[in-house]
Amino acid sequence: MKATDNETIIQRMKLLMELSKNNNNAYEAELAAGKLQDMLTKHNMEIAQVEASNVKNGLVTQVTREKRTVFGFVRAEWQKRLMNALAGNNFCMTWVNEEWRDDPNGRKCWGAFEYNCPSEKANDKGRVVGVHIVLGREDNVIATELMYEYLLETMYKRMNMDGRTLEAEYFLEGCVEILVNRLYALRKKKEAEIKEREKEASARGECGLILLSDLYSNEDDLNADFRNGWTPGTTVRRRAEYQARDREIQRKIDELVAQGISQNDAWYLAHGYSVPVRNPETPAKKERPESPSARRIREKSEASRARRSKKKQDKEREKERRKYDSSAYRNGREVGHEIGLDPQVEEGKASRMIS
Repeated sequence: MKATDNETIIQRMKLLMELSKNNNNAYEAELAAGKLQDMLTKHNMEIAQVEASNVKNGLVTQVTREKRTVFGFVRAEWQKRLMNALAGNNFCMTWVNEEWRDDPNGRKCWGAFEYNCPSEKANDKGRVVGVHIVLGREDNVIATELMYEYLLETMYKRMNMDGRTLEAEYFLEGCVEILVNRLYALRKKKEAEIKEREKEASARGECGLILLSDLYSNEDDLNADFRNGWTPGTTVRRRAEYQARDREIQRKIDELVAQGISQNDAWYLAHGYSVPVRNPETPAKKERPESPSARRIREKSEASRARRSKKKQDKEREKERRKYDSSAYRNGREVGHEIGLDPQVEEGKASRMIS
Protein backbone atom coordinates (compact mmCIF):
# COMPACT_ATOMS: atom_id res chain seq x y z
CA MET A 1 0.00 0.00 0.00
CA LYS A 2 1.60 3.26 -1.16
CA ALA A 3 1.87 6.36 1.06
CA THR A 4 -0.19 8.32 -1.49
CA ASP A 5 -3.00 5.75 -1.17
CA ASN A 6 -2.93 6.21 2.59
CA GLU A 7 -3.07 9.99 2.29
CA THR A 8 -5.97 9.71 -0.16
CA ILE A 9 -8.05 7.55 2.17
CA ILE A 10 -7.38 9.96 5.06
CA GLN A 11 -8.48 12.97 2.99
CA ARG A 12 -11.64 11.17 1.88
CA MET A 13 -12.47 10.23 5.48
CA LYS A 14 -12.04 13.84 6.65
CA LEU A 15 -14.23 15.09 3.82
CA LEU A 16 -16.95 12.57 4.62
CA MET A 17 -17.03 13.52 8.30
CA GLU A 18 -17.16 17.24 7.42
CA LEU A 19 -20.13 16.49 5.18
CA SER A 20 -21.87 14.52 7.93
CA LYS A 21 -21.29 17.26 10.55
CA ASN A 22 -22.16 20.27 8.38
CA ASN A 23 -25.02 18.80 6.37
CA ASN A 24 -28.49 19.86 7.52
CA ASN A 25 -30.01 16.97 5.57
CA ALA A 26 -30.18 14.11 8.11
CA TYR A 27 -30.36 11.47 5.36
CA GLU A 28 -27.20 12.68 3.61
CA ALA A 29 -25.40 13.04 6.94
CA GLU A 30 -26.26 9.43 7.71
CA LEU A 31 -24.95 8.33 4.31
CA ALA A 32 -21.65 10.13 4.91
CA ALA A 33 -21.14 8.67 8.39
CA GLY A 34 -22.05 5.19 7.20
CA LYS A 35 -19.78 5.43 4.18
CA LEU A 36 -16.79 6.14 6.46
CA GLN A 37 -17.18 2.85 8.33
CA ASP A 38 -17.63 0.88 5.11
CA MET A 39 -14.64 2.59 3.48
CA LEU A 40 -12.40 1.88 6.46
CA THR A 41 -13.26 -1.84 6.53
CA LYS A 42 -12.56 -2.22 2.81
CA HIS A 43 -9.30 -0.27 3.14
CA ASN A 44 -8.03 -2.50 5.95
CA MET A 45 -9.00 -5.66 4.05
CA GLU A 46 -7.04 -4.41 1.03
CA ILE A 47 -3.98 -3.66 3.18
CA ALA A 48 -4.20 -7.13 4.76
CA GLN A 49 -4.33 -8.75 1.30
CA VAL A 50 -1.25 -6.77 0.19
CA GLU A 51 0.66 -7.70 3.35
CA ALA A 52 -0.26 -11.37 2.99
CA SER A 53 0.99 -11.30 -0.61
CA ASN A 54 4.24 -9.60 0.46
CA VAL A 55 4.86 -12.19 3.17
CA LYS A 56 4.31 -14.95 0.63
CA ASN A 57 6.87 -13.32 -1.69
CA GLY A 58 9.37 -12.69 1.11
CA LEU A 59 8.86 -8.92 1.19
CA VAL A 60 8.61 -6.74 4.30
CA THR A 61 5.66 -4.34 4.62
CA GLN A 62 6.35 -1.05 6.40
CA VAL A 63 3.34 -0.18 8.55
CA THR A 64 2.89 3.28 10.08
CA ARG A 65 1.31 3.19 13.53
CA GLU A 66 0.79 6.06 15.89
CA LYS A 67 -0.40 6.82 19.40
CA ARG A 68 -2.58 9.90 19.54
CA THR A 69 -4.26 11.87 22.33
CA VAL A 70 -7.86 12.62 21.34
CA PHE A 71 -8.98 16.18 22.06
CA GLY A 72 -11.22 16.61 25.10
CA PHE A 73 -11.30 15.34 28.68
CA VAL A 74 -12.82 12.07 29.89
CA ARG A 75 -15.30 12.87 32.66
CA ALA A 76 -17.85 10.05 32.47
CA GLU A 77 -18.04 6.29 31.91
CA TRP A 78 -20.20 6.70 28.80
CA GLN A 79 -17.27 8.44 27.08
CA LYS A 80 -15.04 5.41 27.73
CA ARG A 81 -17.69 2.97 26.47
CA LEU A 82 -18.22 4.94 23.27
CA MET A 83 -14.50 5.26 22.53
CA ASN A 84 -13.88 1.55 23.29
CA ALA A 85 -16.61 0.55 20.82
CA LEU A 86 -15.33 2.89 18.09
CA ALA A 87 -11.68 1.90 18.53
CA GLY A 88 -12.59 -1.79 18.53
CA ASN A 89 -14.56 -1.40 15.29
CA ASN A 90 -11.77 0.62 13.68
CA PHE A 91 -8.89 -1.81 14.41
CA CYS A 92 -7.45 0.37 17.20
CA MET A 93 -6.51 0.08 20.86
CA THR A 94 -7.59 2.71 23.39
CA TRP A 95 -7.13 3.53 27.06
CA VAL A 96 -7.45 6.54 29.38
CA ASN A 97 -4.38 8.35 30.72
CA GLU A 98 -4.37 10.77 33.62
CA GLU A 99 -2.41 13.92 32.81
CA TRP A 100 -1.62 17.21 34.52
CA ARG A 101 -3.07 20.33 32.89
CA ASP A 102 -2.56 23.97 33.88
CA ASP A 103 -5.55 25.50 35.64
CA PRO A 104 -5.36 28.75 37.70
CA ASN A 105 -8.30 27.52 39.76
CA GLY A 106 -6.75 24.10 40.44
CA ARG A 107 -4.42 22.83 43.14
CA LYS A 108 -0.63 22.81 43.23
CA CYS A 109 1.41 20.12 41.52
CA TRP A 110 3.69 18.64 44.17
CA GLY A 111 6.52 17.63 41.91
CA ALA A 112 7.58 16.12 38.62
CA PHE A 113 6.65 12.62 39.80
CA GLU A 114 2.94 13.46 39.74
CA TYR A 115 1.11 12.62 36.48
CA ASN A 116 4.15 13.51 34.32
CA CYS A 117 4.07 17.08 35.56
CA PRO A 118 7.18 18.84 34.14
CA SER A 119 9.68 19.81 36.83
CA GLU A 120 9.57 23.46 35.79
CA LYS A 121 5.84 23.46 36.58
CA ALA A 122 6.27 22.09 40.08
CA ASN A 123 4.07 24.04 42.51
CA ASP A 124 2.11 25.61 39.62
CA LYS A 125 -1.66 25.34 39.86
CA GLY A 126 -3.46 22.78 37.72
CA ARG A 127 -5.61 19.68 37.81
CA VAL A 128 -5.52 16.03 36.84
CA VAL A 129 -7.62 15.15 33.79
CA GLY A 130 -8.38 11.96 31.94
CA VAL A 131 -7.64 11.85 28.20
CA HIS A 132 -8.32 9.23 25.53
CA ILE A 133 -5.24 7.60 23.98
CA VAL A 134 -5.86 5.82 20.65
CA LEU A 135 -3.25 3.56 19.05
CA GLY A 136 -3.31 1.90 15.64
CA ARG A 137 -2.56 2.47 11.97
CA GLU A 138 -2.52 6.15 11.14
CA ASP A 139 -5.68 6.04 9.01
CA ASN A 140 -7.57 3.93 11.58
CA VAL A 141 -6.65 6.33 14.39
CA ILE A 142 -7.82 9.33 12.35
CA ALA A 143 -11.09 7.57 11.49
CA THR A 144 -11.70 6.75 15.16
CA GLU A 145 -11.06 10.35 16.18
CA LEU A 146 -13.29 11.73 13.41
CA MET A 147 -16.14 9.35 14.25
CA TYR A 148 -15.88 10.11 17.98
CA GLU A 149 -16.03 13.87 17.34
CA TYR A 150 -18.96 13.38 14.93
CA LEU A 151 -20.97 11.32 17.43
CA LEU A 152 -20.28 13.73 20.31
CA GLU A 153 -21.26 16.74 18.21
CA THR A 154 -24.41 15.02 16.94
CA MET A 155 -25.49 13.97 20.46
CA TYR A 156 -24.96 17.45 21.88
CA LYS A 157 -26.88 19.00 18.97
CA ARG A 158 -29.83 16.70 19.64
CA MET A 159 -29.76 17.15 23.42
CA ASN A 160 -31.58 20.53 23.59
CA MET A 161 -30.81 21.09 27.28
CA ASP A 162 -28.13 22.43 29.58
CA GLY A 163 -25.19 20.02 29.33
CA ARG A 164 -24.27 20.49 33.00
CA THR A 165 -27.48 19.01 34.41
CA LEU A 166 -28.19 15.46 35.59
CA GLU A 167 -30.87 15.14 32.91
CA ALA A 168 -28.24 15.83 30.25
CA GLU A 169 -26.08 13.04 31.69
CA TYR A 170 -29.09 10.67 31.55
CA PHE A 171 -29.67 11.64 27.90
CA LEU A 172 -26.05 10.97 26.94
CA GLU A 173 -25.95 7.64 28.80
CA GLY A 174 -29.11 6.44 27.05
CA CYS A 175 -27.84 7.56 23.65
CA VAL A 176 -24.41 5.93 24.08
CA GLU A 177 -25.96 2.68 25.34
CA ILE A 178 -27.81 2.27 22.04
CA LEU A 179 -24.88 3.48 19.90
CA VAL A 180 -22.47 1.01 21.50
CA ASN A 181 -24.93 -1.88 20.96
CA ARG A 182 -25.34 -0.85 17.33
CA LEU A 183 -21.58 -0.58 16.79
CA TYR A 184 -20.97 -4.08 18.18
CA ALA A 185 -23.86 -5.47 16.11
CA LEU A 186 -22.43 -3.75 13.02
CA ARG A 187 -19.06 -5.42 13.56
CA LYS A 188 -20.59 -8.88 14.06
CA LYS A 189 -22.75 -8.46 10.98
CA LYS A 190 -19.75 -7.47 8.84
CA GLU A 191 -17.70 -10.39 10.17
CA ALA A 192 -20.53 -12.80 9.32
CA GLU A 193 -20.81 -11.37 5.78
CA ILE A 194 -17.07 -11.76 5.14
CA LYS A 195 -17.14 -15.30 6.54
CA GLU A 196 -20.05 -16.22 4.26
CA ARG A 197 -18.20 -14.82 1.24
CA GLU A 198 -15.13 -16.86 2.21
CA LYS A 199 -17.26 -20.03 2.31
CA GLU A 200 -18.68 -19.27 -1.13
CA ALA A 201 -15.17 -18.61 -2.49
CA SER A 202 -13.92 -21.91 -1.03
CA ALA A 203 -16.84 -23.75 -2.66
CA ARG A 204 -15.75 -22.29 -6.01
CA GLY A 205 -12.18 -23.43 -5.41
CA GLU A 206 -10.88 -19.95 -4.66
CA CYS A 207 -8.78 -19.16 -1.61
CA GLY A 208 -6.83 -16.34 0.01
CA LEU A 209 -9.75 -14.25 1.36
CA ILE A 210 -8.85 -12.92 4.80
CA LEU A 211 -11.56 -13.14 7.44
CA LEU A 212 -12.50 -9.88 9.15
CA SER A 213 -12.35 -11.55 12.57
CA ASP A 214 -8.76 -12.65 11.84
CA LEU A 215 -7.90 -9.12 10.73
CA TYR A 216 -9.24 -7.66 13.99
CA SER A 217 -7.23 -10.20 16.00
CA ASN A 218 -4.06 -9.51 13.99
CA GLU A 219 -4.40 -5.74 14.44
CA ASP A 220 -4.95 -6.19 18.20
CA ASP A 221 -1.69 -8.16 18.41
CA LEU A 222 0.30 -5.65 16.34
CA ASN A 223 -1.09 -2.74 18.37
CA ALA A 224 -0.01 -4.51 21.57
CA ASP A 225 3.49 -4.95 20.10
CA PHE A 226 3.69 -1.25 19.26
CA ARG A 227 2.45 -0.16 22.69
CA ASN A 228 5.02 -2.30 24.49
CA GLY A 229 7.88 -1.43 22.15
CA TRP A 230 8.22 -5.01 20.89
CA THR A 231 9.18 -6.26 17.45
CA PRO A 232 6.04 -6.86 15.33
CA GLY A 233 4.91 -10.45 15.77
CA THR A 234 6.13 -10.79 19.37
CA THR A 235 2.62 -11.08 20.85
CA VAL A 236 1.66 -13.82 18.38
CA ARG A 237 4.93 -15.69 18.95
CA ARG A 238 4.66 -15.56 22.73
CA ARG A 239 1.04 -16.70 22.65
CA ALA A 240 2.01 -19.67 20.48
CA GLU A 241 4.87 -20.52 22.89
CA TYR A 242 2.57 -20.36 25.92
CA GLN A 243 -0.04 -22.53 24.21
CA ALA A 244 2.60 -25.09 23.18
CA ARG A 245 3.97 -25.16 26.74
CA ASP A 246 0.49 -25.64 28.21
CA ARG A 247 -0.24 -28.50 25.79
CA GLU A 248 3.04 -30.22 26.75
CA ILE A 249 2.33 -29.85 30.48
CA GLN A 250 -1.17 -31.25 30.03
CA ARG A 251 0.28 -34.22 28.09
CA LYS A 252 2.67 -34.95 30.98
CA ILE A 253 -0.13 -34.69 33.53
CA ASP A 254 -2.27 -37.15 31.55
CA GLU A 255 0.64 -39.62 31.33
CA LEU A 256 1.35 -39.42 35.10
CA VAL A 257 -2.31 -39.81 36.01
CA ALA A 258 -2.48 -42.89 33.72
CA GLN A 259 0.42 -44.36 35.77
CA GLY A 260 -1.67 -44.07 38.94
CA ILE A 261 -0.28 -40.79 40.30
CA SER A 262 -2.83 -38.43 41.82
CA GLN A 263 -3.91 -35.37 39.83
CA ASN A 264 -2.43 -33.03 42.43
CA ASP A 265 1.00 -34.75 42.49
CA ALA A 266 0.98 -35.01 38.68
CA TRP A 267 0.56 -31.24 38.43
CA TYR A 268 3.66 -30.62 40.57
CA LEU A 269 5.78 -33.17 38.66
CA ALA A 270 4.65 -31.92 35.22
CA HIS A 271 5.70 -28.38 36.18
CA GLY A 272 9.13 -29.60 37.33
CA TYR A 273 8.49 -29.39 41.08
CA SER A 274 9.02 -32.11 43.65
CA VAL A 275 5.95 -33.57 45.32
CA PRO A 276 5.40 -31.67 48.58
CA VAL A 277 5.89 -33.68 51.78
CA ARG A 278 2.63 -33.94 53.62
CA ASN A 279 2.83 -33.67 57.39
CA PRO A 280 0.58 -35.94 59.41
CA GLU A 281 -2.62 -34.17 60.26
CA THR A 282 -2.44 -32.46 63.61
CA PRO A 283 -5.45 -32.76 65.83
CA ALA A 284 -7.75 -29.80 65.51
CA LYS A 285 -7.58 -27.24 68.26
CA LYS A 286 -10.45 -27.12 70.61
CA GLU A 287 -12.31 -23.92 70.08
CA ARG A 288 -13.25 -21.97 73.11
CA PRO A 289 -16.99 -21.53 73.39
CA GLU A 290 -18.13 -18.03 72.51
CA SER A 291 -19.18 -16.04 75.52
CA PRO A 292 -22.60 -14.31 75.53
CA SER A 293 -20.99 -10.84 75.51
CA ALA A 294 -18.69 -11.74 72.60
CA ARG A 295 -21.67 -13.14 70.69
CA ARG A 296 -23.66 -9.94 71.24
CA ILE A 297 -20.75 -7.81 69.99
CA ARG A 298 -20.31 -10.02 66.89
CA GLU A 299 -24.03 -10.03 66.07
CA LYS A 300 -24.21 -6.26 66.52
CA SER A 301 -21.22 -5.75 64.20
CA GLU A 302 -22.67 -8.11 61.55
CA ALA A 303 -26.06 -6.39 61.71
CA SER A 304 -24.37 -2.99 61.31
CA ARG A 305 -22.42 -4.16 58.23
CA ALA A 306 -25.60 -5.64 56.74
CA ARG A 307 -27.47 -2.35 57.23
CA ARG A 308 -24.67 -0.33 55.61
CA SER A 309 -24.50 -2.74 52.69
CA LYS A 310 -28.28 -2.65 52.19
CA LYS A 311 -28.32 1.14 52.39
CA LYS A 312 -25.61 1.36 49.72
CA GLN A 313 -27.42 -1.12 47.45
CA ASP A 314 -30.75 0.73 47.90
CA LYS A 315 -29.03 4.00 47.02
CA GLU A 316 -27.56 2.49 43.83
CA ARG A 317 -30.92 0.96 42.85
CA GLU A 318 -32.69 4.27 43.43
CA LYS A 319 -30.08 6.04 41.30
CA GLU A 320 -30.60 3.51 38.48
CA ARG A 321 -34.38 3.75 38.84
CA ARG A 322 -34.32 7.55 38.54
CA LYS A 323 -32.18 7.25 35.43
CA TYR A 324 -34.38 4.64 33.73
CA ASP A 325 -37.57 6.54 34.62
CA SER A 326 -36.14 9.79 33.26
CA SER A 327 -37.65 11.12 30.03
CA ALA A 328 -34.16 12.40 29.09
CA TYR A 329 -32.75 8.84 29.22
CA ARG A 330 -35.57 7.54 27.03
CA ASN A 331 -35.09 10.41 24.57
CA GLY A 332 -31.37 9.63 24.47
CA ARG A 333 -32.08 6.01 23.54
CA GLU A 334 -34.38 7.17 20.73
CA VAL A 335 -31.70 9.50 19.39
CA GLY A 336 -29.16 6.65 19.61
CA HIS A 337 -31.30 4.70 17.16
CA GLU A 338 -31.54 7.67 14.78
CA ILE A 339 -27.85 8.65 14.47
CA GLY A 340 -26.42 7.29 11.23
CA LEU A 341 -24.04 4.32 11.43
CA ASP A 342 -25.31 1.88 8.82
CA PRO A 343 -22.63 1.10 6.19
CA GLN A 344 -25.23 -0.07 3.66
CA VAL A 345 -24.93 3.15 1.67
CA GLU A 346 -26.22 3.97 -1.77
CA GLU A 347 -23.00 3.96 -3.74
CA GLY A 348 -24.20 6.48 -6.31
CA LYS A 349 -25.37 8.97 -3.71
CA ALA A 350 -22.20 8.67 -1.64
CA SER A 351 -20.02 9.00 -4.74
CA ARG A 352 -21.66 12.30 -5.64
CA MET A 353 -21.15 13.53 -2.07
CA ILE A 354 -17.34 13.01 -2.12
CA SER A 355 -16.55 13.63 -5.78
